[in-house]
Amino acid sequence: MACFICVLLAISVARSPDDWHPGSAKGPFGQGRQLVCEGHYEQAIPLLQAYLRRFPNGRNASRARFFIAKARLGQGDLDTAAEQLNLVIQSYPESLEAHKSHYKLALIAMLKSNADQAQQAFTTIAAAANGPLTPEATALKRHLTPPPPRVP
Repeated sequence: MACFICVLLAISVARSPDDWHPGSAKGPFGQGRQLVCEGHYEQAIPLLQAYLRRFPNGRNASRARFFIAKARLGQGDLDTAAEQLNLVIQSYPESLEAHKSHYKLALIAMLKSNADQAQQAFTTIAAAANGPLTPEATALKRHLTPPPPRVP
């Protein structure tokens, strides 16, 4: 019932066609993004989902999906967050959010104590020449790489 109310709220707040515009702060994307940033995850998710239903290929679709994943992470739901991050990668592979999603998946692997998976993911991210997270991924990859055996 709470989700239905949030969707109704999103629809009632977005009164004009311009409010549904991908860049509008009044529309579901703008409101959802703001709510995620404020830590109001339960309220944000239905708004972002409403945006995606209306604009599945909109200018902010990859960002909306990414913010849903961030909300799920904020709720501590690592599995659902990972599903959303994988959807970002599959649906918007060339987007900045896909690059960021790979990074967050690597962090989830670390949180789940899966160092091999995390190292593999960081290696992939580190190979992206122009990726904004390449330096961080390179550093974390080094951290996860076991040192070579010492020769006496």
